[in-house]
Amino acid sequence: MNYFALARIYEDSGDYERAEETLVKARESRPTDPTVYTNLAAFFNRQGNFDALAGVVERDGAWRPALDPRAFGVGEPGVAALLAASPVPVVLA
Repeated sequence: MNYFALARIYEDSGDYERAEETLVKARESRPTDPTVYTNLAAFFNRQGNFDALAGVVERDGAWRPALDPRAFGVGEPGVAALLAASPVPVVLA
């Protein structure tokens, strides 16, 4: 199935919810394919959903990663250790 073409058809017809659902299905079926993430990011950009582009979105009252971290092969980043090891001050906003 060509999820990207189907999502674009939905988007072009104004059905943004189904377009996003279709791209999410593509991500679920091919979680390590960078093309999926490129298309999903382009969709978020066209919709002005810059929170999703920043890497997090609010879902079900909680913040979740907008993109599947498995696609990047890095796993849990260990933020506390990264901050502690930083040679410069880090301010989280």
